[in-house]
Amino acid sequence: MLQVSIDWAASYYETPEGQKTLSQRSSIVEWVIAEAKCFHGLRRAICRGLEKMKIQTLMIATVQNLKRLIKIIFPQVRDSLNKTKQIFDILIFKTNTCLN
Repeated sequence: MLQVSIDWAASYYETPEGQKTLSQRSSIVEWVIAEAKCFHGLRRAICRGLEKMKIQTLMIATVQNLKRLIKIIFPQVRDSLNKTKQIFDILIFKTNTCLN
């Protein structure tokens, strides 16, 4: 089953439509990795060990996903870092309140 999928993908990416899809996908993926590296500290490990690096990577991915989610849910605060910080503080406050 796996080999069938691999063969299908290989033949699909040889078509013009597949080349276009691959080109679009690579530019998106490269930007996401560059954003993580340049703006979120993926360039350097904070702690030693593979397990801790996995945790750091997952935390960075979570931050990136939360940023995108906030932009979708609150389009009026798309370009305002201050408003985004206020929303984040409110969410943290509600989380901490629930824990007490």
